[in-house]
Amino acid sequence: MTNRERKTSGTKIKRVIRKIVHLMKNSLFVPMIITLGLILSNLFVSTSVSFAQDNPPVIREIRVMKADRTGINQPMGLVFSSRLNAFYVLDAREWRRSPTVADLVGLTVFEDRIDLARIEAAIQDPINMVYDNKVNRLLILQAQGNQLLEVLADQNGKLDLATLTRHNVVYFGVQNPQGLTLDPVSGDLFILDAAGPRIVRISGALDNGTVSVLDLGSSGIATPRGIAFDPSTGHLHVVSQSEKKLFELTQSGDRVAMRDLTGFGLQNPQEIVFAPSSDQTDDSSQINLFLADSGQNDVQATSDSQGTGQIVELSLTQPVVAAAATFISSIVKTTDLSKVSPPSPDPSGLTYWPSRNSLVMSDGEVEETVNNITHWQGANVWELTLNGAVVRTADISRRFSKVVPMTDEPTGVAWNPNNGHFYFTDDGMKEVFDLNPGGDGWIGTADDTWTHFAT
Repeated sequence: MTNRERKTSGTKIKRVIRKIVHLMKNSLFVPMIITLGLILSNLFVSTSVSFAQDNPPVIREIRVMKADRTGINQPMGLVFSSRLNAFYVLDAREWRRSPTVADLVGLTVFEDRIDLARIEAAIQDPINMVYDNKVNRLLILQAQGNQLLEVLADQNGKLDLATLTRHNVVYFGVQNPQGLTLDPVSGDLFILDAAGPRIVRISGALDNGTVSVLDLGSSGIATPRGIAFDPSTGHLHVVSQSEKKLFELTQSGDRVAMRDLTGFGLQNPQEIVFAPSSDQTDDSSQINLFLADSGQNDVQATSDSQGTGQIVELSLTQPVVAAAATFISSIVKTTDLSKVSPPSPDPSGLTYWPSRNSLVMSDGEVEETVNNITHWQGANVWELTLNGAVVRTADISRRFSKVVPMTDEPTGVAWNPNNGHFYFTDDGMKEVFDLNPGGDGWIGTADDTWTHFAT
């Protein structure tokens, strides 16, 4: 509720009270009590609705895909292919160095590179790209020359560069395009035009579609750059780059919400696109907003410095809250593992071994020497009773073991009840080891065999 609204409500209440005093003098007190109740209830309902509207709309960070993991220093031109089940994204640093070609990297939500497509064309601004999942093609708008580039993809979503086609779209009437998006159902193309600002909508075929214009002059959006279509609501989302705000609009231009992006440490927000959530525990239909932040440009950062660009995944929905449960928890026992023999200074993995009613623990750092100090006494795996007493130990380190030289850093351990195997993770080599303990059932003995795979 604004200050002006509060003053107006207060004035109304004062008028009602004065009216009551006047009516009491005229013996109309009882009927007026009922009237007063109705009036005041309406006033307070109005007030509560106004306060509810003051609650900020939801926006929360899910994860960040950083340059040191993706290898993309300054991400721009972010689009999502449902066939490829991955993004195509362009590195602005490489694009500026080679302006006549554009290398689009296929990047999964798990930061894996799965494709590289080189488009033999000078892309004027990577913000003006969109992937049309209905037709399975990439569209790139070139403001200078009034061209729309079209590149078809195969059934797996990989771009077929031989299909590059140029469409004359002078009839669009776009002056300063700052982003493209698509309605995945109708196939309508929405172009964010900073001249106005406005949104230009193209319905039908690319070469002779129907053009309609949505004026954003009264929306309050400054420096619009980046637009996305939310298929779950049918709403459009536009970024105000200078203010670092996200505006949610209906297709009629009505403002639904304004979300603040300043809390996410963005330096240079660019393209936005809706895509399936990267959280594998989410429902498969859950979609989130992905934002490409190109970070520092080459003027701000040296050419050999690590890029500061990132791809930020944001959710616009409230997190699901687990049902409340009432219980009392308490610590049963604490065991100081640095004082067992041999000691474990950095216990990292623990699993229950039901056939022996014991625990198997691994230490991923015990073999290391730090500041000329070592705690190594020939073991990086322990079997413990449930009370914390050592039953036996094993050495599976690559540095010291002559029997099972498997891993120096067994950071996690699990036991498979189906075959009796033990699984160890290794954060140094980024591997998972599958160890068969052999006939004696214990780790680190001569009858052990193992396999491994990379993660």
